[in-house]
Amino acid sequence: MKIMTLNLNFFERKHGPWPIRRELIAQAIQQHGPDIVAFQAVQKDPEREDGKDQAAQLADRLPEFKHVAFVAAAQHGQGRQDGSAFLSRIPFERIEHRVLRLGIESPHQVEDPARRIIVFARLASPALSLFNSHFSWVYRQAASNLEEGLTYMRQIGGPALLVGDLNNTPDSDLMQRLTAEGWTDVWAYLRPRDPGYTFESHAPDKRIDYIWARGDLGPSLKAIDLVKKQSNAQGARLSDHLGLVVTLT
Repeated sequence: MKIMTLNLNFFERKHGPWPIRRELIAQAIQQHGPDIVAFQAVQKDPEREDGKDQAAQLADRLPEFKHVAFVAAAQHGQGRQDGSAFLSRIPFERIEHRVLRLGIESPHQVEDPARRIIVFARLASPALSLFNSHFSWVYRQAASNLEEGLTYMRQIGGPALLVGDLNNTPDSDLMQRLTAEGWTDVWAYLRPRDPGYTFESHAPDKRIDYIWARGDLGPSLKAIDLVKKQSNAQGARLSDHLGLVVTLT
């Protein structure tokens, strides 16, 4: 089984127009052959692409992925929604989510106003839980995201993967908190001598995108790789992030 994660960076144009990036992302998915893809920074805009969210648009180009789950974390004017999504060849037993608090009591102190979310997917076969997460880039708010996320994930037992853009580097005390909770940083576990930088994609110099494992998955973890694709002739890239793909037996 292969599971991939990628921050889509919404419809932003910094690394190329979305229609071009969309085709590059579809090609990367076909190249790596994941069974499930977790997306963060996914947008749905009624004024664009027939109102389909970005994951659904990719599913239209990848017919083997019959199961799409987009969950909004925030609603904006004119019906635009921001959230996270799963794209899967495998049917889900159930999908749930937790929209995370901003982590700041006073609205005047909120540096990052974007709402964050954890989307939970349960697979029946194999028995596995997937947590698709996107934390704030502001430390104080990311700390709140982590504590709320840990409380939520403790309620769901069994083997699990936590994937996504956690906006903190491995030396952060927040990532060390995950280790203390019994989670294994799969990149560090399988490729300890490789920095595995994921951001920013044109010249990556930090690792802020992760796949973490919980439970007795250690012997099942076989490989982890970066998901990247050479920029096209116009300089377009998949996103401002590189993705990850893990292989499990």
